[in-house]
Order: sequence, then C-alpha cells, then structure tokens
Amino acid sequence: MECGVGKKSESAGKCDHRHKASFAVSWRLRPIFILFVLFFVCFSCVWPFLLPRTAQAAGKKQDGVKTGRGKSSVSYTVKNGMLILKGKGAVSPKIKVADKKKIKKIIVKKGVTSLPPWAFWGFKNVKEVEIAASVRRIGEGALPDSKSLKKVTMPGSFRYREDEGDYLSYSILPNEKVRIEMIYFNTPLSLDTCSYIKSGQLNVWKKDPKYRSIKGVVYSKDGKDLVRVPAFRKSLTVEEGCEVFCAQAVQYAKEYGVVDIDTEVELVCKGLKKIVLPRSVRAVDPSKYEAECYDTSKVKTIVVRAEHSLGGEGLARILHQFPAVEAKRFLGQLPDVVTGNGLFWDRRDGYLIYYSGRGDEVVVPDGISAIGVFAFAESGVKRVVVPDSVTEIGEGAFSQCRVLKEVRLPETLGKMGKSVFNGCSALTSVHFPKGLAEVPTSAFLYCESLQEVVLPDTVTEIGAYAFFSTKVPSSILSCRSIKKIKSYAFGSVEWSELTLPETVEIVEPFALAAGPGLRRVRICGSSTQISQNAFSSCLNDKINVLIEYRTGVEEWQTMLDASRAGSGKRSVVQLGWYGISGVDGWQIQVSRDKAFQKKLRTFEAKKQKTGMWVNNKNGAVRCARIRPYQMKEGARVYGKWSTVCL
Repeated sequence: MECGVGKKSESAGKCDHRHKASFAVSWRLRPIFILFVLFFVCFSCVWPFLLPRTAQAAGKKQDGVKTGRGKSSVSYTVKNGMLILKGKGAVSPKIKVADKKKIKKIIVKKGVTSLPPWAFWGFKNVKEVEIAASVRRIGEGALPDSKSLKKVTMPGSFRYREDEGDYLSYSILPNEKVRIEMIYFNTPLSLDTCSYIKSGQLNVWKKDPKYRSIKGVVYSKDGKDLVRVPAFRKSLTVEEGCEVFCAQAVQYAKEYGVVDIDTEVELVCKGLKKIVLPRSVRAVDPSKYEAECYDTSKVKTIVVRAEHSLGGEGLARILHQFPAVEAKRFLGQLPDVVTGNGLFWDRRDGYLIYYSGRGDEVVVPDGISAIGVFAFAESGVKRVVVPDSVTEIGEGAFSQCRVLKEVRLPETLGKMGKSVFNGCSALTSVHFPKGLAEVPTSAFLYCESLQEVVLPDTVTEIGAYAFFSTKVPSSILSCRSIKKIKSYAFGSVEWSELTLPETVEIVEPFALAAGPGLRRVRICGSSTQISQNAFSSCLNDKINVLIEYRTGVEEWQTMLDASRAGSGKRSVVQLGWYGISGVDGWQIQVSRDKAFQKKLRTFEAKKQKTGMWVNNKNGAVRCARIRPYQMKEGARVYGKWSTVCL
C-alpha cells in the first residue's frame, strides 16, 4: 500500500512538472503577446481616420440611428415619415435615407449649427420643414426640391453659403419649381434673408424687435412702414395704418450668375402686378430699408384712393419708382390732379407731378410751388421757364433732358434736389438764385456743354460730382463764400490751373481731380482739412503739378502715391508726388508697418525731384511717407507728412 501510494505520488509529481514546463513556455511568449495587444488597441483607435471623410461622417448604425464622428455629432433617424436631425455641429454633406420619397417632414433640432448646400436634395415629397434657431449657416439650395412644400420654420438670420460649383442660384431654394406657401421665422429677421428665399407669406418672430407681420407681409414694428412683400404675391393691398410706402419692399432682388459672366439680379417680387394704397399712406420712400441688391419693379397698376394723403410728391415718386405704370391713366383717377399743356399738377399743394408734352418750350403756370421729382426727366424739351412762385425743384427734375439748352431759375428758389440736371448734355449756362446754399450732389453731372455757372454769395458747399465732366472754368472757385468741396465735385474738368480762396476750409479726396492737364494749384488758406488726394488720383499726373502755398511751411503737404514693380530680390516700389513751390528738399521714409518702426529707412530728395525708386527686397516696404522742408536760418522747417500704404 505504501509502495502503491508512492507510485501514485510519483506520477502526480510528473504531471506537476509538465504543468510547470507549460507555464514556463507561456512566460517566454509574453512580450509577443503584449505587443499584439498594444497593436490591436492602437489600430482600433486609428482605423476610422484612415477611411474617406464621407465614411467618417456616416459613422455606424445603432438601431437605425447614424452617429457622427469628429467635430460634428449630428445624427439622424427616420420615423413615421419624418426625418429628424439632432446633435451638435454641422450636418454631413450626404444624408443617406433608403427611401427619400416617403419623407413628409424634416425636423432639424436645437444644437445643429449648419446645413450644407443641397442638404435635402431628392426629398421630393416633403410638405414641412422645421429648422431650429441654433442653425447659423445654411447652404445654397439646402431646402428640399419638393413641389409639395407648404410650410418652413427657420431662423430669420443666417450666413449664406454658396456651393463650389459653377452654377450659383443665390437662394436656399433648390429651383424655381419650389413654391413655399408660408415661412415662419424663429429668430429676429435680417432683411437679407428675404432675398434668399421665396414664399407666399413671411411671418416674423413674435419677439422680433424691429418688424411685425400683417397677413404675411412684413411691416415695421409700429406698422407705419411697409418693409418686405413676399415673392409670390400677385397683388398687394397695403394695410390701413401704414404711413410710408417704402419702394424697396417690392424692389429688392437676389443676385445670380455664372462664373466668368457679369453678375445680374433677379427681382424677387417679379410677379407682383397690382398695388392698392390706403388713405393712411402719406409718403413714398425710394431708399428706406434698402436692399443690398435691387431692381425696377414691373408693377403696372397702382390704385390710390381719391381722398389720398400722398400729395403731389408722393404721386411723382410712384411714377418714377414704377415706370411700368401708365402715367396718364394713373393720374387720371385722381380728381385733385389738374392737367394742361402736357403738365400734371396737384391743385392742393401746387406740386408739378409730370410732363407728357412734346413741345420745345414749356412755360410752367404761375401758382406752381414745386417742380416735382423727375417731372421732366428724359423729355425732349429745349427751354423751360419757371415762375417766381416755385420755391423747390425736386430730385432729377430735368435729368437726361439731352436737348435742354436753357432753364430760367427764379430768385424765389430755396431748395434743389440732387441730380437735377444730370445728363443734360446740351445745357450751356445756369444762373443760381441767391436763396440756394448748396450746389446739390450730381447737379450737373455729365453736362458736357456747360461753360457758364453764376453762383451767388449764399452758396457755401459744392456737392459730390456736382460739376463732374463739365466745361466750367476754374474761376467758379472765386466765389468767396464756398467753404466745402465734396469728392469729385470738379472731377475730369479741363483745368490747367486753379486757385483755392482762403475761405475754403474742407476739400474731400479727389474733389478737384481735374485730370492730366492740371499744372498749378494755388492754396490761399489753411490746408488742415484739404485732403492730400484732393487734386488727382493718377500717379502720372503728379510729375507736372506744382502746388503753391500762401501759408507757412508748417501747412505744406504734397500728395504721395506708390506702386510695386518686379518680384523677389528685384522688387521695387515706385514713389511719386506733387512738387511744391519754394521747397528746398524732401524727407522720405519707408517701413514694413504703419507706425514706421519696423525696417524703417529714411531718404533725402532734392527739391526738383517728384519721384524715386526704393528697393523692396523681401517685401520690406509696406508703407511710405514724405514731407517737404524749407531752410530757414540754417535749420530745416518741415511741412506735413503724406502717407500711403501698399
């Protein structure tokens, strides 16, 4: 028995030994095993990033829900004919749904921030879309291409994202066949939004601080201004209580175009044919709530009640803003409008509204108080006699009258609108009455035959483009009451020299950019508010222009211009400036920054110099400045710096 036990014990001992040998072998393999485990873990973390981006965005399915990866965690699911997108961040460029035709409603939930171009292309039976207020960016053509789309709820303001393709629709609608009945905004409205989307009704957010909706039309918060009309309206009845008919409400447009072709515009309310104005409307405003892009409305019929509050100016504005309206028919509906010799005026305020005659000479009847806005515009009249009863001439009253040669302005005239004689290329002379304080903006723009203008001592300001491209002599500046000359007031006039009297205080940039024939400029007063760019915008003009100052050296200033030439080590900057009478020299500095601290270099130029070349190796010259100096008692007295940055 003892021996039997001993054998059994020996056998057991052998088994124990074999197990020990087996474990010894596994310990020898442990480094390989550890390396394998590490490789598996690393590969599991890295492999999603090795897939194409579309595969990353698609993620994995979990019970029918796709979860995104990376920065965006937007997921989507389909349930009972609804496509629901939720999560945070941007939606993937491709949404994969097995049967898009079954989707009737799309919901983009709070947290989603961006919809890509053509996001819901192919969802052709969608009737309703809800986009959360958190969406701040919407791509071109992002809405479904569904003819059944009835209702869209969306942010009132968003950043529009164009597609990278050749075709640009400038709309979040995929095509013209999509006609949304109602749009509801869930954030404050930006008027630019109305240009990106079309519908039958625009319903602003109830908490919108600026606007409100009445029957799907956008008005100001107090209801007094008409702001935006939805695209698919064929007729519009403005609500009673509205006081200002803002033309931009129906003239706003959206840009569209194709690469390499000039950008055009498309009127949003292009189907609108009829407008009915209530008695409460008192004025027509052409520019309020101005759209970034707008066009002329095609409205043909505008109905105004007989007891209207518009007055003559409002009626004249309508005819100008809506050229498709037949003037005689429109004015014929109003009993207070009088007609005679082709003239139409309002008997209540004496406002001359419109001229439809074809005679060479027009004598405005005595009793007329104002010549209306664009009243004679583009007519063939050659001579107009204005009575002393007229105190005002409206904007563009005689614009584009290309054969008009003479207009008698009464001494009673106290107000004149802009562009009054714009484009009157046959007009040769004008005498301003004493009551006017300003030559208005673009008053004689492109009056190419105008040679004589008599200004009274009451005129203190010359408006922008007032005498652009005319033949008026420089002696017009001798009117010593002029204090301010605005930009391009005398642009492209043929002057060889000019003198600014000491009364002139402000001269805006390019106000006296008379062209290449200008040789001498005399400045009699202070140059403190005379722009260094007042006399020219062309580098080549400076070489022959000499400025003569009647003031001390401290007020002297030239005009500086700079341009790059070449590249790399051979890159240079060309500087050019006006000469100044009496100057002894110039100090010039160039630098990499506006503060003239980095890579600062200083040069000297002799008095006869009006240009130089500066080495621009490695783009070291970003800004340049120059100032004149004169020697007095052996010391330099410097003028003002003129600075330009490339």
